[in-house]
Amino acid sequence: MINLEQSGSGRDLVLLPGWGSDGSIFSSLMPTLESHFRVHLGRWQNASNAFDSKEHHSYDSLSNDELLEDIREGLIHQLDHQGVKQAIWVGWSLGGLIATDMAQHHPENVISLMTLAFNPCFVQQDNWSCAMPEDQFTGFQQAFTHQPMETLNRFIALQVLGAMDRRVLQKSLSKSQFTIDVLRQAALLNLLQKDLRPAISQLSIKQMHCYGELDALVPSAKLMSSMKQLNPQARTQSYALATHLPFISAQEAWLKDLLEWCAV
Repeated sequence: MINLEQSGSGRDLVLLPGWGSDGSIFSSLMPTLESHFRVHLGRWQNASNAFDSKEHHSYDSLSNDELLEDIREGLIHQLDHQGVKQAIWVGWSLGGLIATDMAQHHPENVISLMTLAFNPCFVQQDNWSCAMPEDQFTGFQQAFTHQPMETLNRFIALQVLGAMDRRVLQKSLSKSQFTIDVLRQAALLNLLQKDLRPAISQLSIKQMHCYGELDALVPSAKLMSSMKQLNPQARTQSYALATHLPFISAQEAWLKDLLEWCAV
């Protein structure tokens, strides 16, 4: 499901995109990242050994745990092939979920974890209000099934809502829209129901969670406080005037924080 493209030199860094976008969303960051890291850039792909190995399943019948296991196995296989045993993992939104899941199940492969606009529980629970209401999430799933392109375009609008650089962000998101089929995209969307709060609480590796103050999808202020409650050792960072893409809206500041965080 995720193909890792290698470039640059230095310490190994895995960089994973979010739902609705491909790895090209990080294109403006790559010159700087490639000068400091050997980057393993995630790109969604139509052909997937993970799904092919379960041809007797329909995508709808795969549980979230089965899908995440297949994604983990695929990533580990690729990194082994590239001679990587340990890496810094950076994931945006859904990519943060996948990186956190990897750290939970294979901490020996993860030096440190950084997430961007990530919620360990994207859908509200009785004891977790800083997330999307369940009926809204279900409505979004249904809308995507019936009108995928229209729903993706609405999703883009939500990601840039309130941004001063709205047009720049919209252009970046539109260019980076992934092209895998609707069933695979729907399976990935379903992963956002996974609750990874226990993983955040239990991780002993260094972790940092970055947010945009204006994010319309992730309530950054409430979430930063909640993340510290889950794991007091976790570091959080918020960027003013940034929405769901703080690594673009606050690119210079975020790259500086990343390099300083990796140097510690």
